[in-house]
Amino acid sequence: MDKQSDSIQQVFHATKVLYKAPLFSFIPTIRQDACHQAWSVQFPAQQEKVFSYRDIEQCAVVVDEGEVQQAAHERSRGIMNFLLNPQRLNEANALAHNQVKSLALVVALKKTNQRLVIPFLSRMTHKKSYAFKQAYAAAKKLEKEFDAMIAVASGTPLVGAPLDTVEDSNE
Repeated sequence: MDKQSDSIQQVFHATKVLYKAPLFSFIPTIRQDACHQAWSVQFPAQQEKVFSYRDIEQCAVVVDEGEVQQAAHERSRGIMNFLLNPQRLNEANALAHNQVKSLALVVALKKTNQRLVIPFLSRMTHKKSYAFKQAYAAAKKLEKEFDAMIAVASGTPLVGAPLDTVEDSNE
């Protein structure tokens, strides 16, 4: 880490928990310190890593819907394909019936090739299911939090941002 990141780590005091990881998972907990414009990531059984708002390049929700053409090909091969690899045929059938393979939030960091991947779903889930809708809403909410941090770091307020994240221009 550079000297600036070290100074952030010394004064980091979480003001908000952006994402609390479920117990017994390998998903990170993400906290924010709005006073010092910093955020942190802590994977289970690891030390917390602190970043500045300026370290965020971009953030996006990624839905892996699989390869529909490959799924159709797998399904067309019939019983022989089932005997060779039943799991692959099961996945192909699920993809053909409006399901997704995974849902994650990806945060790209500046000046590195590192990406923080926060999985919300990691198994086949139907797009119209309650679980998918809840996970997608949680991922979008976290994405908006990261977009707000990017806007604060660049000095441009988001359109429709909450009032506490936008500075009053009359002062």
